[in-house]
Amino acid sequence: MRGQKDYAHRLGQVMLSGKSPVDPFPRIEICESDGGRVATPHDDPLVVEIKISNMRVKHILIDTGSSSDIMSMECLSRLAHDPKTIKSIHYHIIGFGGSIIYPVGVITLPVRIGGRNDGRKMGVDFLIVKDLTAYNVISGRPTLNKIKAVVVNYLMLLKYVCDDGEIGTIHGDQQQARDCYLTTLNPSAWRKDQAGIIGKRKYEEEPPAAREIIPVKLEKSG
Repeated sequence: MRGQKDYAHRLGQVMLSGKSPVDPFPRIEICESDGGRVATPHDDPLVVEIKISNMRVKHILIDTGSSSDIMSMECLSRLAHDPKTIKSIHYHIIGFGGSIIYPVGVITLPVRIGGRNDGRKMGVDFLIVKDLTAYNVISGRPTLNKIKAVVVNYLMLLKYVCDDGEIGTIHGDQQQARDCYLTTLNPSAWRKDQAGIIGKRKYEEEPPAAREIIPVKLEKSG
């Protein structure tokens, strides 16, 4: 894929020159208060919510061990996109447990990490796979490195560099993380749940309205 070729080219340049280009890294401070309402101790993965295309997408796994950004076909089907822009690929990836997965293709979609005023906008190349079980998206090293992400799994925290150079913060959802884990243990239940949520939406409070893929329970206001 183009991204892998570009990386190999840059790596070759670094090896030949003996040094890498200067890319300044901002000062990022992390303290206990950044943990929010995380129940500790825990072994939960970092699961977050990010805007992709026209929707707020939940159940996104932050995975520093993944060399690609990956999206399920089910998730893509609910996002605004042009099917003609899907490019075919001819290689496999290694999934959870060492299983071999053959992606359907790759597509570039607009992504916004964080809010409108403290976010980071970019285009992300997603490998499309038929099934990610509990997750809609796996956000891997290509995106995490692009935003200069600092991940603190214990605090379920992700800090990143915004478009304006300031530092943004995303907190993970511990309950979603645990739900995803339980679903991974029982894939048949996931398929049943997916069949039951089609058509349910929640609107984001910004123009134009962005709709969520995974519905959430809304509490009645007093």
